[in-house]
Amino acid sequence: MRIRRACQALTATLVLSACAGNSATLTPTANGTGGQPPSAYALPSAACTPVKPPPVTAGTIYVGNGDSDILAFAAGPDGTLNEAPLATIGGKNTGFEGTPFGLAVDPRGKIYASIHLPSPYAYSRVSLYAQPRRGTNDEAPLATITGSDTGLHLPTGIALDPGGRIYVANLGTVPFSLPSITVFTPDPSGTLDEVPLATITGSNTGLEAPGGLALDASDNIYVANYDNAITVYAAHPSGTLDEKPLATITGSRTGLDHPNYIALDRSGRVYVTNGGNDTVTVYAAHPSGTLDEAPVATIGGKATELNGPTGIALDKTGKVYVANALGSIPNFSITVYAAGPNGNLDEAPVGTIRGCATNLANPRSLFIH
Repeated sequence: MRIRRACQALTATLVLSACAGNSATLTPTANGTGGQPPSAYALPSAACTPVKPPPVTAGTIYVGNGDSDILAFAAGPDGTLNEAPLATIGGKNTGFEGTPFGLAVDPRGKIYASIHLPSPYAYSRVSLYAQPRRGTNDEAPLATITGSDTGLHLPTGIALDPGGRIYVANLGTVPFSLPSITVFTPDPSGTLDEVPLATITGSNTGLEAPGGLALDASDNIYVANYDNAITVYAAHPSGTLDEKPLATITGSRTGLDHPNYIALDRSGRVYVTNGGNDTVTVYAAHPSGTLDEAPVATIGGKATELNGPTGIALDKTGKVYVANALGSIPNFSITVYAAGPNGNLDEAPVGTIRGCATNLANPRSLFIH
C-alpha cells in the first residue's frame, strides 16, 4: 500500500506533491509539464532579450526540462545569469512526449534520456541522442529502448557504468508492475524491445518509488526512494534479483524528506535532494547496513534559494548543482553551491542560472559533462 501511494504521488512529478507548503503555481498532470501544456510556458518575445551564452570552460550542464526538451548551459556560472542555452534538443523529430526524468552522458558526448508518461508501456523508453550542436537540435534519436519486454515502466533516474551498461530506475505502478532497476546492454542501436541483462525488483529490495540513481567508483548502485530511504545494491547485477540492499539510509535523524535525486562526489559522499523540505543532505561515503544517522552536511534555508529541488550533479571541482522545479517562469533555476559542504549551511548560491532567456521550465534531471 505504501508503494501504491508513493507511485500515485510520483506518476507525473517527483516533487510537487511533496511540496504543498511551498508557493507552487503548477499542478502535476499526465503531460509531465506541471499541469500546463508546453505552450503555456512561452513568454512574448518582447518580454525577454536573449543573452549570449558564455564560452564552455568548465564543462556543460545538461538539463532535462519539463517543457519536453533537453537544454545545455556552460558550467561554472558566477553570479546570476539570464542566458540563452548553448544548445537545445527538442522538436517533433526527437520523440519527446514527456519530461526527461533522467539524463546520462557517455564519454563520447552521447546523451541518454529516460522519458515517461503515465500511459501504456510504449510511452516508457530510454532514448539516445547525438552530442548536440549549438542552437536547436530537432533530430531523431540514435537509438530507443522501449517495449513490453524491456521492463521499463515510468523510468526515472539513469546512469552508465564504465563499460557502457545502462541502469534505469522504474517507478512502476502497482498492481501492473513493481518498482525496479533494469540494466541494458551498452551501445544500443535502432529500436530495441529486449529483455534487460538484469532486473532488481521484489519485496526484499526495499525499492519504493525509486527516483534518482547513481553509481559509485565500484559500480555499486545508489537509489533515492521517495518513501524516505536511500538504498544501495551490489555492482554488476545479473538476472532477476530480489535481494536485500547492501545498505539503507533511513530514519528520523537522516533529514530525508521525500528524496528525489542523488549524486556522489569523488570521495563517495552521497548528495540527495529532498522535495519535502527544500534541502540537499549529504551522507558519509560507503554506507553499510541500516543507518539512521544525521547528515554530515545540510544545504537548506531561505538564503539557498532552493525551491522544489530535483536533479543534482557535481562538477570536477566538487561544486554542487541543483535544479529547482517549483515556481513559475522566469523563476525556475539551476543553483550552484561551494564544494565540500559540511554542517548546516544557509548560504546564497555561488552561481545561479535563472531568467526567461534560459527557457527553464519545471527542470528535473541534471548531468554535467
